[in-house]
Amino acid sequence: MTSKIRLAVCAAAALALITWVVMADRGDIGSRAQSNNTETVSKPRSGLSSEVDKFKSILSSAKSQADSAEINRNAPEPEYASQAEIEAMSIDEYLDYMNGLIETLPSEIQAEIQTRKAIADKYWESLGFFSEEQKQGYASYDKETLEAMGNQGDLLAWDVLSHKNLTEDRSHAKFVETSFKSVLFGSAKGARSMANASLSKQDRNPSNDTEDRSHIYNAMAWLEIAIMMGDRSAPSARNAKLGAKEITLSEQEWALVRRRAEAINGRLNEKRREMGLPEFNK
Repeated sequence: MTSKIRLAVCAAAALALITWVVMADRGDIGSRAQSNNTETVSKPRSGLSSEVDKFKSILSSAKSQADSAEINRNAPEPEYASQAEIEAMSIDEYLDYMNGLIETLPSEIQAEIQTRKAIADKYWESLGFFSEEQKQGYASYDKETLEAMGNQGDLLAWDVLSHKNLTEDRSHAKFVETSFKSVLFGSAKGARSMANASLSKQDRNPSNDTEDRSHIYNAMAWLEIAIMMGDRSAPSARNAKLGAKEITLSEQEWALVRRRAEAINGRLNEKRREMGLPEFNK
């Protein structure tokens, strides 16, 4: 394996971590907006310090390969934050910190990261996950225009419309309706929103029966749909939601979740056939 190929491997590994962090943020926006009616993010998701430990190893390997390839670098040595400092960072601060670490890598690796990041961005956008900058570009459109664009398959329009229904109209029902429609057009982000809606509905109307977990099963089923659609970060979101509620599901309960997911998938495909769209692949 040549030095350049080894550098590309290191670059891909570094990109995988950065993409995971960015998508963890994009994927959780919906649940935070539902809880707080805002998209202000104060803390990163749990476990980021362990991810930074992985990145340190990747960075060290990349630098070692760069040294062996005699690549000239003038970048300063990175200064690693402590675990306590990382946990205190906001998402934006954390991403700035990680980008700073990337900037210490050789230029060849940085160029490879940017190329692969562009490919990764397109993949996530095809599943309905967009940056705040992209959503701001649609913020001025009225709801009728957004819905018309969404009905033409524009997932960004559905995402912005769902957010408007939740934060401007304060309408949980409209949020669910537009989220469901976005799933019909292929939005895994919409499936995440359906899961969040199920959990938030139970939070607003708690059952007196502490053993009633139907809202949990529904939420997990929608996350299964997101996974079927290609959402690679949905499994970590699933674990985080269960962990936050201190809930562990039994094998029998997971079997129930999978049956519900199959039923939802069947309903989605029936609707897609009515719309003249092909069925989802499992």
